[in-house]
Amino acid sequence: MTRQIPFLHWQTLKDGSQVAHWKPSPALRKAGFTNQKLGARTSPRDREATKAANRAAELLNDKVDEWRAHRVGPVAAPAPRKWRFIDLADAYRASDEWKVLGAKTQREYGTRLRQLEFWAEEGMLPVRSIDKDMVKDLKRGLLADQGSIFRCASTLRVLRLLLNWAKGEGIVEANATEGVKIPSTPKRRVLFLESEVATVMAAATASGWPSLALAFEIGLWTFQREADLLAVTRMAWRTIDNCAPADAAVLAGPRGDVKGIRLQQGKTGAWVDCPIPPWLHEPIEAAFATAAAHGHGFLLFDDADPARVERPLPDREKGPACAVPEWLFQRRARAALDAAGCQGKRFRDLRRSGMSMFRDLGVETAGIVTISGHAVIGTSSVLDDYLPANTRAACAALATALRARTARQLKDQAQ
Repeated sequence: MTRQIPFLHWQTLKDGSQVAHWKPSPALRKAGFTNQKLGARTSPRDREATKAANRAAELLNDKVDEWRAHRVGPVAAPAPRKWRFIDLADAYRASDEWKVLGAKTQREYGTRLRQLEFWAEEGMLPVRSIDKDMVKDLKRGLLADQGSIFRCASTLRVLRLLLNWAKGEGIVEANATEGVKIPSTPKRRVLFLESEVATVMAAATASGWPSLALAFEIGLWTFQREADLLAVTRMAWRTIDNCAPADAAVLAGPRGDVKGIRLQQGKTGAWVDCPIPPWLHEPIEAAFATAAAHGHGFLLFDDADPARVERPLPDREKGPACAVPEWLFQRRARAALDAAGCQGKRFRDLRRSGMSMFRDLGVETAGIVTISGHAVIGTSSVLDDYLPANTRAACAALATALRARTARQLKDQAQ
């Protein structure tokens, strides 16, 4: 049996050869240890190259053991004399600028950084050798063969941000992305009608996915992002007392109380209160009862395996715990949308659609953003200090929408 050496990983390349990397844990990266390329071998039978890589990894592990035995606190390793791209990426991940990013932003940036490491010769490319021509070549390659404009733009934005940080730290003298235009992605304007959401919910239910059906309706009425809804647990479901009496009369459910979801948005860190329409109280209670019967407290779960729970891996680029992974949720959501004749629409369009629906029902912008978590006038301003999001305003917004919706339904029935 081959002895496993901690932190030693072999990467297989397209030509069948393998490259050895020593990849420290997140805790060791915080302490200053960085990824190291230890050599290559033509195949696992290349014993000499394997022994050399094993020995190099063991020497690095000896340094880790020595650090663990004598450390007083986290001690950063000295900066490399020759900065490689992987050194820069690791240093940025350990920086204060990275730490203040939201969890979802870290995951997105992490994905782009890993793609950029592949572009930068598996991370071994010296940072100072990156020039404008290389960035232009990267852009052309990302856009070749009708490549995704979104992927190209997001990759170049992360590269620009990384090199700006490197410039501020004195690692490079200039940002090679300056002067290279980042393609603008067209703003998505797709909207759902409430009737379309009902059709998608019916398709999801017919496919045996009632939890997915519930997610679509909650997404429309709360404006919350998919990842945030997947992370909602029983602790977030609560009775709302701070509600004007006139609004409470509209929002009270079958038990006579106003209910809502309080959550912290993963992308922005903003706390929001999302009052829930009264007809959704009992379905939500039933969902939590099902979750409890299967040993967890998540609102949304895997309909095929209600006991499933996805725990986050010990890596700060991973997401929060949930009962159904995003990839599976998105796959089923697309299937339900296609079955309902809503090709081209996505679950994420519910956030925009719900806000648009509230606007059409007469809700003022300040009330809408109280629930959505956006800044009052689109960007952070003094108004956000004096008019922060609050529960009472969120309840007023939903009550206004429901009054207008009821009046519209009565008018339609009378015609």
